[in-house]
Amino acid sequence: MASAGRPDDRISISTSQRTLGTGRLRVFVLLFAFASASSAWAQQMVTVSAQPVRVTVPDSFTGSTLVTNSVTIGGGSSQVNLTVVGLPPGVGYSFDIAAFTESGGANLTLNTTNVAPGEHVLSIDASGGAENHFLLTLQSGRMWTGQTNVTGNWSAASSWVGGVPPGAADDVLFTQLGAQTNTAGFTNSIVDVDTTISSLRFSQTDGTARFHTLLIDSGRTLWITGTNGFRMLRDATGVAGQMNVKIGGAQGTMVVSNQNANVAVLIDNQQAHTLDLSGLGTFVADVDRVGLGDYRLYPNYTNLSANGFGGNAAFLIPRRFIPAVILARTNVIRAVHADPGHYMNPAFRDYSLTLGNNEIGTTADCTLQLGISNVFFLDSICLIQSSAQGDPAAGGVVFNPAFATNNPVAYFRGTNGGRMSVFAIADAAGPGPSGTGDKAIVNLSAGYVDALIDRLYLARDRTNSSDGATAEATLTIAKGSILDVNTAILGFQGQGNNQNV
Repeated sequence: MASAGRPDDRISISTSQRTLGTGRLRVFVLLFAFASASSAWAQQMVTVSAQPVRVTVPDSFTGSTLVTNSVTIGGGSSQVNLTVVGLPPGVGYSFDIAAFTESGGANLTLNTTNVAPGEHVLSIDASGGAENHFLLTLQSGRMWTGQTNVTGNWSAASSWVGGVPPGAADDVLFTQLGAQTNTAGFTNSIVDVDTTISSLRFSQTDGTARFHTLLIDSGRTLWITGTNGFRMLRDATGVAGQMNVKIGGAQGTMVVSNQNANVAVLIDNQQAHTLDLSGLGTFVADVDRVGLGDYRLYPNYTNLSANGFGGNAAFLIPRRFIPAVILARTNVIRAVHADPGHYMNPAFRDYSLTLGNNEIGTTADCTLQLGISNVFFLDSICLIQSSAQGDPAAGGVVFNPAFATNNPVAYFRGTNGGRMSVFAIADAAGPGPSGTGDKAIVNLSAGYVDALIDRLYLARDRTNSSDGATAEATLTIAKGSILDVNTAILGFQGQGNNQNV
């Protein structure tokens, strides 16, 4: 017997009917086979999207947070049920609608009471007629509070929601609460004592009250030692609002020290944002990766994509990162990550330090200004990666002009002090066609460069770039600088079908 129009799904059984039992068996086999084949032809599917994609609360908070969900069902109408799993102690939930036979919306209410500090990854699970899950991160931590044009000390109980200064196990959160409107950089937060915390995150969303300015007092050190590291990261994607974070203190030090953590600047939606450390005496990082506008470090990015985040205004995929980062006067940065594909996979190349990397691109510039003394211990670096730009006339990567008379230096080595594996400028690596090219101008002629490198790439292509996207790189260094390179490749067309490198 063959199903009509499905010649490859033929099922043969004997027509002999010696007993009633055999006949029953034959009918069962036919029905089972037909049901299995039908299931394979039209399987019901479901996706679950939510905004915000993160929920952030003070660790002393008791109350509720609303999360808006969209459930999309296709290929059938069997009931799909929503539940939330992975709840830590102190968290409960309810849906206004929890059962669906067609696409629709649902409001999730999270009730939280004194949630333990840290990040808790919850899963909104769809089950029944189809299965999927959406990852929702709940972060609980010590949250800064404050008023406009009022300065607070870290050691003061009144500076924190709940009235307790942070300790070594606490994620420290700077949100819209206490954010400033003063564009001159009013200092609203002072690290007045040596302090160790687990992580530091900035997430303000208001385009006017968008400033947080921290000062680390003379001789004081802010240690960040947990796995969540240092981040500029909002709760929702697609927010329309700029962000400015400034950390200063000419004799102060900030240290991010955990090789399972990252330093990540992840403000999306082509919103101007600045991390300005130029007033800070010393910045030290010993981490896994440094991602300055790198979508590959955005939490749960793959899960967002799998649940329908894309160009929809309500559920925008994190994209179009355009960071402006200004380093401290003295910087020692070690990032130990080494790409498992040895930086040869045309779709994904994860560098130790990346400036600008988008799956959906932009023509606005990413910029990085180096300090006076800059020591990098990295397996690799990429200055402008997929669908990103860094080519203002003066250069997307430069020494800070404010330090031009201080004879600035940039020193590049591998994590063990030997050769870096890869130094790349304008690497277009990405998973699909790109309508946005890569353009990078690295102009370090205002100082001295000493780099020990295995492979140097200036402009490198990707798979599926035949839509006219380009990869363009310019590197300028001063006379007397040292680039000690085993292999230098100027314009690398590794995929064979690209003509714009």
